[in-house]
Amino acid sequence: MRVVSGLACVSAAVGIFLHYRANVEWELETTPTMHGMELFREAVTGSLPLLAPGAMLQLGLLGLLWSHRHPALAITAGGRTLPTES
Repeated sequence: MRVVSGLACVSAAVGIFLHYRANVEWELETTPTMHGMELFREAVTGSLPLLAPGAMLQLGLLGLLWSHRHPALAITAGGRTLPTES
């Protein structure tokens, strides 16, 4: 579960970056003189929404939170469960 959740977080971060970059490219094609905060605002609210990979990031973080200190993932030695590090 941790591996899948971690991969979901990584792929979501890549997706956010790629969506943002595509929106910046589109805005610069339509308005080449745009720059600074105006370009950032238009790219964030552009045609390719950052919400979809952002939601995937939330699901990945939720999976990591769920599996944190899960009893099934505890380390055992000699038949007894060892406390995990905090």
